Amino acid sequence: MDNGIVIDLQLLNEVTSSEHCSSVTIGTGARWMDVYKTLDEKGLVVAGGRNLDVDVALHRFKNDLTTLMEIHALYKRGVKTLRRVKGLTWTLIFHPLLPQMAKQGQADSMGFADRTEPLVIILFTVIWEKKTDDELVGQTTRAIISDIDDFATSKGTANSYRYLNNCASWQSLFDGYGAENKRFLQPMSRMYDPDGLFQQTCIGGFKLDMDVSNP
Repeated sequence: MDNGIVIDLQLLNEVTSSEHCSSVTIGTGARWMDVYKTLDEKGLVVAGGRNLDVDVALHRFKNDLTTLMEIHALYKRGVKTLRRVKGLTWTLIFHPLLPQMAKQGQADSMGFADRTEPLVIILFTVIWEKKTDDELVGQTTRAIISDIDDFATSKGTANSYRYLNNCASWQSLFDGYGAENKRFLQPMSRMYDPDGLFQQTCIGGFKLDMDVSNP
């Protein structure tokens, strides 16, 4: 904006809980990390935003108490393994997905239309400070996810869907949409990206396993 001004609010980052810890005053410049750290010291929690440095979405699971309890137990095991990692914040998030929610609006290519039972999306948000801990955190997180998948599969509560926004690079995203939807997306990609820019040249992202040389 011409002749405008920018006001930096980052120093207004105080996080103060009330005397009886029933409410919290949060400064306009505070980040969610500031909020979480302050409340964690008091044994409190708030439903807020999450830092997206590392988000790993697991499969979507049927709403089964035994499976959810096992997920929580494995999550605690992971936290114990990473206890020596400085500046670690590792949260476990449950996102409910009800059939009524999935059926709102028009049908999509993610395979929601035929769902008739409540499901739960499981998400790990992992944040740490030192690059030297990258390998340990990554290996531990991936191992816990593998154990959770194995348990859910043995219980018959696993679901192949992964949430696009938080899916890890090593997870197979489009397979979870179903074979028919994946086949639908492939010619759509050829139609709008005939040169295969996003499937071949673009680094990263999730690919549709297409032979871009054979349109």
